[in-house]
Amino acid sequence: MYQGRQDRLEDKVKEPYHQPLDPNALPNRAPKNQERAPRRNKEEFSGLIKKPILLAFNGNLSTLNLSLVGSNVPTPEDLAETSEVQFTQEIQDLAAQLEHNPVRI
Repeated sequence: MYQGRQDRLEDKVKEPYHQPLDPNALPNRAPKNQERAPRRNKEEFSGLIKKPILLAFNGNLSTLNLSLVGSNVPTPEDLAETSEVQFTQEIQDLAAQLEHNPVRI
């Protein structure tokens, strides 16, 4: 009697559906690295920005640009020697060798 019940149960049991895991075909994964040479001049950067840049400014743009330029230019007081910053002859000679160019310095 017991054997008949077991056969009936085995007939009704289905094998579980199993899909083998392929780690290279996951739906969400990090993109592959694309190696490229670094950009070195202005022309290489020209195609990066595709949308116009919108400013959150409610005024005349010419005054905005002038105010930004004026605030970023160092004044003679900014460049003067202080008690914390002393211009030694060695520093002055090195600056002269580099043509007082901040990028080269």
